[in-house]
This record gives sequence, C-alpha cells and structure tokens, in this order.
Amino acid sequence: VREVVPSDGSFQVKYTSHGSDSSLVTDQFDLVVIASPLTSDKSNLTVLPSSQVFPGSYYTTMATIVKGELIPRGIGYQDNSFSTPNNFYLSSTSPMWSVEKLTPVDYNPITDNNLPPVYKLFSNRPLTSTELSTMFSSVHSVMATTWLAYPSYSTMDDFSSFQLSPGLYYTSRVEWAASAMEMSVIAARNVANLAAKYWGEELESEQKEMKEEELRIELGPLLYVWPLCFTFKWA
Repeated sequence: VREVVPSDGSFQVKYTSHGSDSSLVTDQFDLVVIASPLTSDKSNLTVLPSSQVFPGSYYTTMATIVKGELIPRGIGYQDNSFSTPNNFYLSSTSPMWSVEKLTPVDYNPITDNNLPPVYKLFSNRPLTSTELSTMFSSVHSVMATTWLAYPSYSTMDDFSSFQLSPGLYYTSRVEWAASAMEMSVIAARNVANLAAKYWGEELESEQKEMKEEELRIELGPLLYVWPLCFTFKWA
C-alpha cells in the first residue's frame, strides 16, 4: 500500500498488486486499518492529509540463526557441561543481547528427542565468523537478517489515539507503550471494537436517512392532498 486518502466519507487506497506490472491500483474502501508502523524508518506509506505525523524510530536488531552445537563457555558459562535454553546479556560491552535454543512450533517432547540443535542470537551488530566459532562447534548453517525490532523509547512517545480519523485506524500506536505480539493483539481488539462501533453508527445513520426519505415519499401526496381536503371540508 502506497497511499491512503479520505474521499467522500470513504477512503481511496493506492497499492501495487503482486499480479500486476507494479503499476498503482486504486480502490475505494469504507474502513481502513493500518497494522504496520508509520514512522519514517519503517514505512513509505503516505496517509493524507499530510498533517498526520508519526514521530519516533525503531532500534536495529541483528537476528542470527545458527544450526550447530553450542559451546557453553563460548557464551559465558564456566562449565561446558551445563547451559540453559534461554540466555540474556545486560552488559553494555557485549554485542549479544540473547541466545535462545529454538524448537518447532509443533514440538513434542516425547517423539522429538533427536532434533538438530538450532539457536537464535539477537545482537546489536552482525556477528563475525570468528565470534560464532567460539560459541558453536560443528556449524552446519548460519542465517542472519537485520530488522527494526521495537521502538526507541523516550519521555516524548506517541500515545495518541488508535483512530487517525473516523473510519481510519492505526494499531501500532500501542507499540509505544510496549512492543510485543501480545500488545498487538490488544491493539487489534481495540481497533476492531472502534471499527464496529463506527460501522454501526454509519449503518444507523444511513437507515435513519432511508426511513426519512421513505417517509417524505409517503407523505408527499398527503401533503399535497391535505389542503384540498381541508378546503373541501370547510366549504
């Protein structure tokens, strides 16, 4: 999605379709929910009017997935015979923030007793092959990716509304309170409630207008005939 523009009580959304030749497609929508951060470092989506401001930025995090045997001493343990599946580092001099052992989402401790060792490392920069070789032996594969993981918090964070305008909603406001999947679920629930309320009010307003219009149509002939009837009775 490239642009969201208010248009006569609805929204004009411009986007590129995967099946097209990358040219912009324009569609009209009654409701729009933006479920992605709109800070300048995370998005190129334009939300008009241009007075909409989305301050702040996100921390850069390096995620490295390693398939290999862990060397406990290499990640800070005194003894190679012991390690825990989740390890966090608070030292400002350590490039690593965490080392965690991964398991499949459908992990069964009874049947899955011979899984290959796979670990996820979070760090503030790419880890060199030399650094990884001190932490792992028999490394079979390494995958690394950079991502903007969570907001850079301050005392001036953006705690304004989930609603950018009537019918236009923004779930990522909640990330400035706390950034987690659970918080995103809370944001989605709140936005769904706001959208349902707005949609219900819109339907009530349309139904009321339709009833008033039907009443005008029904009363139209009566209003025309009534003076004639009155005159006839008066005579």
